[in-house]
Amino acid sequence: MKTRFASYEEAIYARIKWLDPEYWSGDRDFGNEDILAIARHFEKPLSLALFEPTRVLKEWKSLKVFVKSHYSKLPTVQWLWRSIMSNRREEFPNLCKLASLIMIISGSNSSVERTFSVVTNILSDKRLSMHHETINESLTVYGNNDLWTTEEKADINRAVEIYLSKKKRRSRSSKPKIAKMQKMDDAVSTIDLTQSSCNDHLSDSSVAASLSEVSSCSSENSD
Repeated sequence: MKTRFASYEEAIYARIKWLDPEYWSGDRDFGNEDILAIARHFEKPLSLALFEPTRVLKEWKSLKVFVKSHYSKLPTVQWLWRSIMSNRREEFPNLCKLASLIMIISGSNSSVERTFSVVTNILSDKRLSMHHETINESLTVYGNNDLWTTEEKADINRAVEIYLSKKKRRSRSSKPKIAKMQKMDDAVSTIDLTQSSCNDHLSDSSVAASLSEVSSCSSENSD
């Protein structure tokens, strides 16, 4: 067990207490060293996200003032950062990037297992032709549900409405094909293949006509 979870003994994990308001102290410099240490540790991925280390401490100071002035009781860590990332991301962009990076660190593989379950729900038997890019985008929307801003969620909802409206038009246009397929099934069902001979029930001409109709419906459906 120690070998498997040896990475959790790294000092960097002792520097994330500033995320939880429960640990905030009256020291005006509380959290500064920890934030800078984490920023240095994750310098490469943060640079790709356009993280600005020179501004993060100013945002941290403003956040503490904001929380203490707006809440009579300190909120929980989950509620606080969900609220900040959804409604105050523009005020604390660098702090949100740093907090997001820390929060994606999982203590187990349960999040991976949940992702597999989500993929199974998205990629059902009726969606096997879905492109990989579409699956990836669906997972992104689902996985970041708590992080989207109000404006971003509105954009996503509009995109879904547009998609559903196109889907309805597509289903209406496919009704004639569905009717032809039903007609084909009806034609096939009239042929009793369980009997020893079709000639006892249907004449050669009627069988030929039914088979011709089935072939015609099949070719039209494939078109």
